[in-house]
Amino acid sequence: MLFRRYNDVSFLLSSMRFSDLPEFIKTMYQEKLDDDLRENWLSNPFREKSFEEFKDDLLKEHADSLKTKTEVETEAVSGMNEALKLLNTLGGEGVGS
Repeated sequence: MLFRRYNDVSFLLSSMRFSDLPEFIKTMYQEKLDDDLRENWLSNPFREKSFEEFKDDLLKEHADSLKTKTEVETEAVSGMNEALKLLNTLGGEGVGS
């Protein structure tokens, strides 16, 4: 990773424009995350998925865990309504009433 290559971090930071710092930090974080995830993926001898599939699954799980209570409840109600519609189309009139 680029950040690790520099023994003198102050030189690296002093050589970049202040406006580039947020993008640099974002890139540094993403590369560190990729490195950590790759090490985790490689350490599993029973892996069946590609690294990208493994990474996508973990990031999706993480995003799902960040949902608010309201979002989770809204999704649950939406799913329940879809299930009731399906039951009604299959002859389950009056279910859920």
